[in-house]
Amino acid sequence: MIYRFLFVGYSENVQSVKLLPDSAHYAALSWEHGRVFLYVEANEKTVDPDKLATGELIPYPTGAKWERAIEIFHYSKPVTAAQWERKREKTPHVKVNWLKPEKIAGYIFYHHQYQEEYPGDGDRYGIIFLHGEELIFYLENPTENETEKIEGALTTKNTPRDRWGALMGEHFADQWRDIENLEHSSYIGFGAEE
Repeated sequence: MIYRFLFVGYSENVQSVKLLPDSAHYAALSWEHGRVFLYVEANEKTVDPDKLATGELIPYPTGAKWERAIEIFHYSKPVTAAQWERKREKTPHVKVNWLKPEKIAGYIFYHHQYQEEYPGDGDRYGIIFLHGEELIFYLENPTENETEKIEGALTTKNTPRDRWGALMGEHFADQWRDIENLEHSSYIGFGAEE
């Protein structure tokens, strides 16, 4: 099984934050305004971000250097290592936006409904995480559509696709912004299935 994570850290010197070499994981670093985003794919259900990246990070009040963001949406999900393998060289593309606090539950509801009614309906590697009120949207260029049939948990078709853009616009406190990539590791094939 392949698991996906996103961690958020803070740094006054984001250029000091680097991926550690020889990791058994795929990882990508991006940043905006002193915030550093660490995207990870791994075989383990939990990973220690301190073993994947290092640099001058400002600790949270808990003392931790990284805080895990919550996955709230994905176009596709890893089913097998072969299905998830990148077919060509790709570049991470990360975007951020802010939600209106009173609209967070609705945004999650609509996105869960969409992912379960229309699984595989976008960039295979596209995934949205929530950290506080901030959305972090991880994508890869060039995009790669899902070719495997993936079953969703819902058989309904209630997602308002004809007015999706306007509906989502009601949830945002800002506009989507592309953020800068720092670096990413080479993709690692995950090998035999568990």
